[in-house]
Amino acid sequence: MCGFFGVYHKKKIVKNLNNFNKAANLISHRGPDDARYVEFDQLQVKFFRLSILDLSHNGMQPMISENNRYLMVFNGEIYNANLLKKKLSGTNFKSTSDSEVLFKLLILKGEKAAKELEGMFSFIFLDKKEKKIIFCRDRFGIKPLYYYEDNKEIIFSSEKKPIIEYKNINFLNKNTVLEFFLKGSMDHSEESFFDNIRSILPGHYVVYKSLKKKQTCYWKINNDKNNTTNLTEKLLVEKIQNKFIQSVDKHLISDREIGLFLSGGTDSTALAYLMSKKINYNLKTYTYGFTNDKTFSEYKTAKTTAKKLNISNRAIDVTPQDVTDNMEKLVNILESPFTSIRIFGIYKLYELAKKDGLKVIL
Repeated sequence: MCGFFGVYHKKKIVKNLNNFNKAANLISHRGPDDARYVEFDQLQVKFFRLSILDLSHNGMQPMISENNRYLMVFNGEIYNANLLKKKLSGTNFKSTSDSEVLFKLLILKGEKAAKELEGMFSFIFLDKKEKKIIFCRDRFGIKPLYYYEDNKEIIFSSEKKPIIEYKNINFLNKNTVLEFFLKGSMDHSEESFFDNIRSILPGHYVVYKSLKKKQTCYWKINNDKNNTTNLTEKLLVEKIQNKFIQSVDKHLISDREIGLFLSGGTDSTALAYLMSKKINYNLKTYTYGFTNDKTFSEYKTAKTTAKKLNISNRAIDVTPQDVTDNMEKLVNILESPFTSIRIFGIYKLYELAKKDGLKVIL
């Protein structure tokens, strides 16, 4: 998962480390493996690491260039990192992490690198010489990235809690609250549920150059159907199958064991089948159901799938007590309202996977 919190001071660093660390440490759960604080130019930033690729300290962040010009913090995974690394032939790498590949690509291409990335990510990249900061988020906004700006500083974070703490924000955004209650709209726009805390949009980057801000959309879904219109059903099925296999292959690149949440549905069953054929260890899968209503539980189908594929499966019940006990905790984790009881099941599955020593779930 990983996470970061930072403050860019527009004039000069006004250090209040107690306040900074109190805010930053609210997301220490995102990176249980390591943490690092640095001051760079007019920036204070703290990074919390969950290591997935290159478990050594060589993959640690923030990454700073040898000439002390560039800095990067990054959360997520770049699925095509190995391909991008080949394109960067002649570049000296100190690690096998995707973080370093992204860093070297950003040094070479700046914000234009975003178009070449496949993965789930959010990152901040600072060019000290050009006085330029790049904020970027993946195509679908899988990884979060929030920021706040006033006349003194630009504050950014992987979660909202540190910004709320650092700036002592006490007010909800009335517009987004009304949108939620009237339309069911969630936190998927630039505005969040808190006043003046904004989100980088999916498929966008924001560039501050000499503190002048510009937002750019670098990717959107291609609606051109001409490339599939004339294909037969057989060819379409083959094309989808190949895309699916390629996607799973990219997601399985990890130096950690990967698990799977297995429901009775088509998607997770297909994933379980493909994963079981591609990994060299016994696949651990997890399923939740409901104590007071077996009608909506998917244990039976999941157990049948696991038995046929010869993979392990652990099941857990969601009880009414789980809902009452964890309501406030889940609101705090999500930093937003939610509309489905399934979130309590997913939370229990993550707890179960964690007990089994897993840190990555596909």
